[in-house]
Amino acid sequence: MAEAGTSSAFQFDVDASFRSCLVDMVDECLLHKPEGMSAEAFFAEHLEQILLPLAAECRESRPENPAEFVRAWIEWQAREGGLPAIPLDYMLAWCNKSRLQERDRQSELQEIRRRYLMLEEGLRRTALGRCALLAVAANDRAALASVLAKSGLDNPTGDQSQQPSHQALVASEAVSCRMEPEVINSMGLVLNALKDQGINSASTAFSHFGPEEDQNAFTEDWAVDCNTLLAELQQLKVLQFRQAAHLVEA
Repeated sequence: MAEAGTSSAFQFDVDASFRSCLVDMVDECLLHKPEGMSAEAFFAEHLEQILLPLAAECRESRPENPAEFVRAWIEWQAREGGLPAIPLDYMLAWCNKSRLQERDRQSELQEIRRRYLMLEEGLRRTALGRCALLAVAANDRAALASVLAKSGLDNPTGDQSQQPSHQALVASEAVSCRMEPEVINSMGLVLNALKDQGINSASTAFSHFGPEEDQNAFTEDWAVDCNTLLAELQQLKVLQFRQAAHLVEA
């Protein structure tokens, strides 16, 4: 809050989790300070006596949404006549502006979630896509880069010769369309079981299903012998044999 000319007493009183919200509001109020009046003087004369009890109530209440708490407190004070006209008008202006900004952020967040769910749904329909999701969930950048490279998507230079062929894309789409919800659900059960065993990266998961004498080979081409995979899936005890066999075939 030092940027807004706050006193040391206020800096000690305010809780850090609400600092950004209060800084924004103070900055809005300072836009309207009289010419020739310093920010420190305006804060001391008009803002500090209001923000000290507000910060104390925020700190005591620990609201999940500090900005909404601050807006509600200011608007309640306005209805009760508990605040002087200066800086009440400026604070109410901040309330309106911040509420609109929060609505915009929520709309943007909802759009991001919608796109993520669509992307996740599509990726879960292919083996490489599921590997990519596992790598992302484990924050394993190396494994994700390997998956992208093998799918032909890791092409920062835009070289068309490195792009997958039209026939490959058609074949991949055909496989994706045949992917059944049961297979996707089975894969989710397997991934959760692996996580319970501490296997959180894509490369470790594929090594887990490979033979001990040559596990490194499986992290290179993302291929696992069907019989080995079926046996390992049965040992996890999260799928019926029919489900495990169906997953291997997919």
